[in-house]
Amino acid sequence: MLRRDFLRTAVSAAAVSALGGVSARLFADDDAPVAGPKISFDPVEEKDGWVWYDVATLPIEGRAWEDELRDAPFDRFPKRWMEKIPVRHLSTHSSGLCLRFVTNGPVKMTYDLRGASLAMYHMPSTGMSGFDLYGRDDAGKMRFCQMIQKGKTIDEEHAITLNTPVGKPENDGKREFMLYFPTYNGVNTLRLAVPKGKVFEAAPARKLKPILYYGTSIMQGGCSSRCSTCAPAIVGRRLDLAHWNFGFSGSGKMEPVMAEAFAELDPSVYCLDCNWNMSPDLIHERLVPFVHRLREAHPETPILCVEGYKPPYPYSWAGHEGQRDARGQANWEEYQKLKEEGVKNLWYLDADPQMPEDGEGTVDNCHATDYGFFVQANAYEKVLREILNL
Repeated sequence: MLRRDFLRTAVSAAAVSALGGVSARLFADDDAPVAGPKISFDPVEEKDGWVWYDVATLPIEGRAWEDELRDAPFDRFPKRWMEKIPVRHLSTHSSGLCLRFVTNGPVKMTYDLRGASLAMYHMPSTGMSGFDLYGRDDAGKMRFCQMIQKGKTIDEEHAITLNTPVGKPENDGKREFMLYFPTYNGVNTLRLAVPKGKVFEAAPARKLKPILYYGTSIMQGGCSSRCSTCAPAIVGRRLDLAHWNFGFSGSGKMEPVMAEAFAELDPSVYCLDCNWNMSPDLIHERLVPFVHRLREAHPETPILCVEGYKPPYPYSWAGHEGQRDARGQANWEEYQKLKEEGVKNLWYLDADPQMPEDGEGTVDNCHATDYGFFVQANAYEKVLREILNL
């Protein structure tokens, strides 16, 4: 079914609060959240004229349930959810996490990654296991500064000096930076240091709540050449908004437990992009109750139902065209059911504008290249600007 208009909505978007937070808890008393380590910009050590910070205890953008106890500090779910969800291992991958900070001096960095395998056959180590540094230029735009990937571990003896250009003199040389985390690897430890006397502080707070993205390996970042060139990160920089990345390779199948988890969070928008890993029957079974659970917890929050993009035909996926179209059709039909029920503030993103027409948008007829992610980000940006009145 071809639909030329990629944006369809039941009603106009409701106004979005500028404050984040967590909704009413859905657990029994014995399953209540457990507080984790204190989150602050306090240093942990001064050594040889350098002041060191343990990034695990700093405020991390994209780390939902920030204040709760985790099995490991950069897991995407807290401990109590890791014991329930079907994507426990994949949740140790740090996709979507980033540290936002302000400094006026040089910065040293050490790290230790969880996985010794740094690359895949179709994804380089720079994308799977690298960090990316961005800095805000004098016009207010975030600009790429540096990619960091020097193996599994960089110790203090071999600490990397980050490319942190000094800001304007009238601002004491301070500049805002974003350090993106790996998409398909986890982080055991990450430490940053600045010379004694230099500024190292939190970046200004965002004006809106994070966008929540839920989906498959594509949403997780497969297969961008750098961790910051997948669609959620691109859109985040363009809109100057935080996001929670809940993309999971081989998963993203709208299991009921995932709806329960996401119902706790309070995003500016829920983006549901799961078609690639769901059969038409599974979409018919799960999409409507998944949306119902989110809407029960958040009556006004916009929910964006996304139809998985398709490789161009007839050049790709020979013999699979009907399957891909059937999934998109199932997604559209369940969206229409929700509209007919009167579910409010429900939006739709069609498959067609999410991939370039020249067929060069994927690495394997499925996972996006940087070019493919750029085009997908264009489609997401257009609908999200309308939803959020930006």
